[in-house]
Amino acid sequence: KNAVAIPVLSFSLSVVGILVLTLLQRLADSTYSYNLFKTVTGFEDILRDASIRKYLELHALFHHGVSSGQIMARLERGATAIYVILNDLIGENFGPSLLMLVGIGAAVAAKNWIVALVLLAPLPIYIFTVRKIANRIYEIEKISNEEYEVVSKESYDVAGNVQTVKKFAQEQPEADQIKKKMVRFRLTQYSAEKLWALLDNIQTLIGAVGRVAVIVLSGYFVFSGRHTVGEFVLFIFLQNFF
Repeated sequence: KNAVAIPVLSFSLSVVGILVLTLLQRLADSTYSYNLFKTVTGFEDILRDASIRKYLELHALFHHGVSSGQIMARLERGATAIYVILNDLIGENFGPSLLMLVGIGAAVAAKNWIVALVLLAPLPIYIFTVRKIANRIYEIEKISNEEYEVVSKESYDVAGNVQTVKKFAQEQPEADQIKKKMVRFRLTQYSAEKLWALLDNIQTLIGAVGRVAVIVLSGYFVFSGRHTVGEFVLFIFLQNFF
């Protein structure tokens, strides 16, 4: 009787424990996401308000010589970029990934520091390898944004002066001009996308080499009797988080 009751009790406690931990994890994730969104949007609103106030306080001669719509569009894109960087890149990706990296590295190092070094080695290699590509992507994206602004400004100018355009029968020449600038913008944008694809392939290659290295090294330690098969499975499982 006792031999039957003990496994049932252990199984029941395990199921309840998994359920409670899953609910707590989801609660923690949703609480973190909400507070992150609230903090980032508050910071974004502060910067947006400061930018608009600074723009309105500029001298009247400055406002006379620039396109207000173009300036406000740049301010809007700047605020959106700040939100994406703080919320999506840092808050949702880099921050949690860094915590996971430290936790997994510490857990593996407690078992075997050599495996931990092999496990973490792809990170500095990846950073060193893609730095030049990332800088090139930044330069291309900057040019792409400038060319897109030119296309937008041209489109708004033509739309705002459509009566003048039709008066001089310039519908097709103006449309051709906009199309030409759009093609130039797309070509620049495509060159950036090619680099993004290259970056993704490099990341996949480095990750695959790191995974194979962990499998081979962990397998060697198992055959040499330094680790068990269970620890081998643990190393492979933790490596999948990278």
